[in-house]
Amino acid sequence: MQNPGEASVVTAADGSFQFSNVMVPASGMVKLGVKNRLGYNGASAVLGTASLRPLIINGTPASATTAPFQARLDIAGTTNPADGSICGGSVIAPRWILTAAHCFSTGTLPSQVKVRAGVTDLTGTGDVPVDVEQIIVHENYNSTTTDNDIALLKLKTSVTGSIVPIIPAMPEETALNAAGTKVRVSGFGVTETGNPSDKLLFVDQQISSDQKCQTIWNSTGNMVCAETPSGQTVVRESCQGDSGGPLFTTSGPLRQVGVVSFGSTTCKEIDKPGVYVRLTSYDTWLAGKTGRGVDASITVNMNGDKSGVAIGVRQSN
Repeated sequence: MQNPGEASVVTAADGSFQFSNVMVPASGMVKLGVKNRLGYNGASAVLGTASLRPLIINGTPASATTAPFQARLDIAGTTNPADGSICGGSVIAPRWILTAAHCFSTGTLPSQVKVRAGVTDLTGTGDVPVDVEQIIVHENYNSTTTDNDIALLKLKTSVTGSIVPIIPAMPEETALNAAGTKVRVSGFGVTETGNPSDKLLFVDQQISSDQKCQTIWNSTGNMVCAETPSGQTVVRESCQGDSGGPLFTTSGPLRQVGVVSFGSTTCKEIDKPGVYVRLTSYDTWLAGKTGRGVDASITVNMNGDKSGVAIGVRQSN
């Protein structure tokens, strides 16, 4: 029998979906003291918290090559974090965006989501949002434990421009989850100053030990934690508004290690790491939903060499 706290997805003929059997408190909050990394207000998002502080803490402006797979999701037609929802995502194929399940409230329609990909400055020209054809939330997403906090968006048309799809970490690449591994997380939103940022920001982190992650957050095997690098006293963290964004490698073959999920209430507690979806656990799920496999034999190096990257992910409709 399905756990009442788990969400299943019912897809209608028009491509829309609903959650079923989701237990949500009347206040519109989940996990008191823990904030999912999105920018919903309490009225429009039953899976979010009432806090309106989407941000990257102490981030650095990204260049065009920092995260050329970054996507921003504007949900319910709003671009103001204080009025609705923004989330992050990553391009894993020309028509597929990887993001977090908790970015979508009950009844969210594909027509309510717009995707902007390959953009580092929201004030620039020539950026055309892409429409969404289908929202796929993991069938075992649990809004109480935040387990399986992963979702996919199928786009109506392929993204274009200087976008480089990123390859999710493969099951055999579990070494990327090892404590101390250097990683980076990127996203849009309000900065620690309280002002909205039109720039894509990033912070460098390191993977936390599984023991620390489990002790602090009661994490499952589908989660991985990342924290401010050892020896640093300034918190560098993802936060609300970065939900669904990529946690990725900073050296060697470019891989997405995680998806921004949840963390501390303030996002400024240096002893509490952020929690991410552990992508080495989802290769089969991703392949099944997208109808394609990921070819990890063709890699992108972080030195900027993108030759051959167009076939780094096998194509399909």
